[in-house]
Amino acid sequence: MDSSEELLSVKEAALVLGVSEATVRRWVADGELRAASQTPRGGPLFVREELEAFAGARAAAAPPGAPSAVASSAATGSEGVRLAERLADSLLRYSDGERTAVERERRSWLEQRTADRLMFEQLRAGDRVHLEAVVSGLRETNALLIGQLQQARARVSELEARSEEIVRTREDLLNERAFRDLMVEKERAEQKRMDAGLRTLQDYAPVVAAKFGLGSVEASADVVSTLKLGEAVFAKLSLDDLLAVQGLITEKHGEQAGLQFQTLCEKMHPVMRHLAEQEKGAPKDDQN
Repeated sequence: MDSSEELLSVKEAALVLGVSEATVRRWVADGELRAASQTPRGGPLFVREELEAFAGARAAAAPPGAPSAVASSAATGSEGVRLAERLADSLLRYSDGERTAVERERRSWLEQRTADRLMFEQLRAGDRVHLEAVVSGLRETNALLIGQLQQARARVSELEARSEEIVRTREDLLNERAFRDLMVEKERAEQKRMDAGLRTLQDYAPVVAAKFGLGSVEASADVVSTLKLGEAVFAKLSLDDLLAVQGLITEKHGEQAGLQFQTLCEKMHPVMRHLAEQEKGAPKDDQN
């Protein structure tokens, strides 16, 4: 084949032969029509001279009086063939366009999916860093709170210990105060009894002095004179004498006055004081 010869496509070959493109393709497939070359996509290409020779051979082989296949096809269905060819071309073009659009859409979808995946990975990495920072902060805060709680517990324990110490100290002070009040009260009672005994001795000083020959003593003598009389009385009188004086006082002025004189004697006379101490220390007999 000469490289300068013009190559015709299937559509152009169909126009030369006066048949449809489908008929041309069928002849090529059956081996009746030889293609001189091919397109990059594998479509057949033809030489015009060979197509004209093929048409002449088809016409010569036809029976006498009968139209050739090419002529018959051209005569009876040229309009339908052209319409079918245009429809087939439209379908092919539509199919190619649809395939291209689908392919374009698929590429766009893949690109968008890749971009979405990258964005998701970036967001996930950022979220991971943020969550790690939050968790780290929470751990530090938790450790700080635990430390503060332990300090608070230690402070509470210290305050409880101090409170108990204060309570014990207060109880000790109260007990000490109560004891001191009790001792003061006892001392006051003893002093009261002592004063009553002195007043009794002062009232009956003349009687006691006259009875035991101690000189004249006025009933209105002061306390100092009474004490001096008491010292002389308790230095010279025996226990029996003192009991006799107590009996005299009790007889004339009642039991209370006698007990007051006895208290004074217990404070100032050694023998009576010793007896009183023994009486206080000895256990009392149970009375049935």
